[in-house]
Amino acid sequence: MTNAIVASGSTHALGVVRGLGRRGVPVTGVSYDRRDIATSSRLVRDVIRAPHPDDDEAAFVKVLLEAAHRCPGSLLVPASDAALGSIARNRTTLENAGLIVASDAAEVTEILLNKAKTSPWPAPPGSPVPPPTRRRLRPPRRRGPQRRQLPQWTPRQAGAHRCRPSASRRARDREPGNPLHPAAPTTAALWPDLYHYGVIIAPASR
Repeated sequence: MTNAIVASGSTHALGVVRGLGRRGVPVTGVSYDRRDIATSSRLVRDVIRAPHPDDDEAAFVKVLLEAAHRCPGSLLVPASDAALGSIARNRTTLENAGLIVASDAAEVTEILLNKAKTSPWPAPPGSPVPPPTRRRLRPPRRRGPQRRQLPQWTPRQAGAHRCRPSASRRARDREPGNPLHPAAPTTAALWPDLYHYGVIIAPASR
């Protein structure tokens, strides 16, 4: 089975290592950063240390050539922008060493890596372009328990009636002996009873 050499140990390289390793492909990792996490995977059989391609591209390519002599016919997969640029520029040298380079030509890779060169390449007229999707705006979700809207309480004014008494209540109030009877004396002693029936409201103390 063809071996695979994954150049880089970043998060993207970890996905490549897992995809190849779960299919039984022997994976060799080329790491140039001490923070790489892909090289710690159990699916990586061998780890090769290399200088950063942006710092010393010639030394980085030399390490790849040594890996090609160790595992001839291997698939070389660049898994970072820095590794992709160096491998694309030296693609011919790596292919002559017996590696299967998973990269486009240097001219194409340079356009893909440089956003300033990618932006002047709009879609040609008449090309099918999917319409833009519009996200439906949803109302913000209210967090916490829903609070019930209680009716607004308005304080009664002094001297106002609480409610209009019914006919049966007016008849009961006219009975003899009832403190609300028209013939009954209206004194300060009857204020609690009158306040109870909601006829008057005691003035607020100042």
